[in-house]
Amino acid sequence: MAGIPISRFLFVDAVGSLLFGACFIVIGFFFSNQIGQIFAAITHIGGSALSLMIGLTILYIAYKYWQRQRLLNELRMTRITVAELRQKLDDGENPIILDLRSGAELKLDPSVIRGAVHVEMDKIENWSRKMAHDRDIVVYCSCPNEISSARLALLLKRKGFTRIRPLLGGIDAWRKQKYPTEQYVSVG
Repeated sequence: MAGIPISRFLFVDAVGSLLFGACFIVIGFFFSNQIGQIFAAITHIGGSALSLMIGLTILYIAYKYWQRQRLLNELRMTRITVAELRQKLDDGENPIILDLRSGAELKLDPSVIRGAVHVEMDKIENWSRKMAHDRDIVVYCSCPNEISSARLALLLKRKGFTRIRPLLGGIDAWRKQKYPTEQYVSVG
C-alpha cells in the first residue's frame, strides 16, 4: 500500500530483525547472572510456581475473552442489508451514507456507494454536529464484521442519533451484488 519496492522492504525488515535479535542478546549478556538466579529460584520453588504461572495465564486469557465478548455484545445492533439500502435509494429516500474507510484505502479504490460521504474516524466529531438527528444514517467500512461501522454507530447513538445502522458486509457486500458505485471526489 505504501508503494515501497520489495527489495527495500526486505532490506529494512532484515535490518529491523537483526536489531531486534541483537537487543535480546545484549540484554541476555548483561543480565545473565540475574536470569540464572531467577531460573534457580523457579527451580527451587518447583511445581507451585509453575502452577501459579499457569493459573495466572488462564485467568488473563479468560479476562481478555470476557472483555472481547462484552465489546462484541455492545457493538451488536441492527444492521441494514445492501438490498435494503439499495431499495431505500431506489425509492428516493435520502439517507446519510458515511464511508469510513481510511484515506489511503480510498486512494487505492475511490469508488463509493452513490451519495456517500467519506469521513475519517478522527473527524467524526465535526460531522456529527452537522448531521440531522431525524434522518436515517448508514455507515460502512471494509473491515471484517463491520467493527469500525458498529463502533461509530454506537458513538453516534450515545450522542443522540437514533436512526443509525451499519451496512451488513460493508462496501464489499455492495460490490458483490454489483450495485452501482461512483467515483469519490475529494473536496479539499
